[in-house]
Amino acid sequence: MAPTPEQDVAIGFVMALFYGLYLATFFHCLRWHLFTNEGWTLRDRKSIQWPIFAATCTLFALCTTNRALELRKSMMQATISSRVAPIGGDGGATQDKSLPIIQMLLCTDANLTSQLADSVLMYRLWKLYNKSKAIIAFPLLLWIGGFALTGLQAYIQIVQLSDLKLWLPVNMSIGPGIILIPFWASTIVLNVYATCENIRSMSSYKTIRLTVYFFPSPLAVMIVRRLHQLSRDAFSKDSMRSIKSVTFLIIESGVLYLVAGIAHFVVWWTPNDFAIAVISNINIPVIGIAFNLIIIRLAQHRAEEDRKTTGEAVSELHFQRPDTKSHDMQTHPQSSTVIQLNARYLSEASSQSSFTEEGSEKRHNVA
Repeated sequence: MAPTPEQDVAIGFVMALFYGLYLATFFHCLRWHLFTNEGWTLRDRKSIQWPIFAATCTLFALCTTNRALELRKSMMQATISSRVAPIGGDGGATQDKSLPIIQMLLCTDANLTSQLADSVLMYRLWKLYNKSKAIIAFPLLLWIGGFALTGLQAYIQIVQLSDLKLWLPVNMSIGPGIILIPFWASTIVLNVYATCENIRSMSSYKTIRLTVYFFPSPLAVMIVRRLHQLSRDAFSKDSMRSIKSVTFLIIESGVLYLVAGIAHFVVWWTPNDFAIAVISNINIPVIGIAFNLIIIRLAQHRAEEDRKTTGEAVSELHFQRPDTKSHDMQTHPQSSTVIQLNARYLSEASSQSSFTEEGSEKRHNVA
């Protein structure tokens, strides 16, 4: 059952809310990409991580395109629902051919967004393991499989639009479809991926062990496992504290993406189109938010570590003791006059008491 006009308003509100949150993280992420840690001075070209920056901008383009297509689809559905069908006719059925095309573009856009986020994790893993091909082989195979499923899903939707009656062996009324089932199911499997070997190797480090259960992909599990290996070689407490902080940052963003991914997969198995539309409009921005949060938090952590090593203060706030005497003279002239008179009275009294004590001592000596 298609959403009602009231439900379309709620869907539009959720879409605008989460896209606004994504925009806030995107512009904050650009600040750390393009500007130095202190102030608004542009970085040198060599200090900018161009692959990550390009992925951030591409993810922004995909999310913005997805929001534009969703808005266009909502406007078309509102127009079709408000159109009165003539007697004995099908109303606007003949004018609804562009709506399935938008559905196909939305599905492809969502899959490419997820693929892009995984590709950045693969790049980080490849760099962290000193560009090891053996480490990147298995995640790369999974990534290529997901990319192939994305192309196959687009092919099936094009076949449905063309009415060619080609390879469509399954007709499903409930569920994401014969292609999106393995695609999103594999994503969920990657989200909860953990092996006994990882658990045994990480059992001595509680923070890393939690990551096995909560981080969104096997790429991240291997990244955190590498951090754990590096932490065992580090002898200083500062290094251990830094690795622990980075791990917590990764876990926080990973849990955000994990919850949205599971909800997006589960809701497709319900006949409620309103719930499917709401969760689908949440899933895409959450991928971008989690992606940007990792970059922002890691950049802030790196800037804090740089300030500590250079001996600068971590806080940018500087406090100065106020000049209370001049402030009181300017704001409370009467009270300052009273203070001056009291000070003069005390000085005269002390001098008079000292004079009387000297006189009494002289009289005592004469006696």
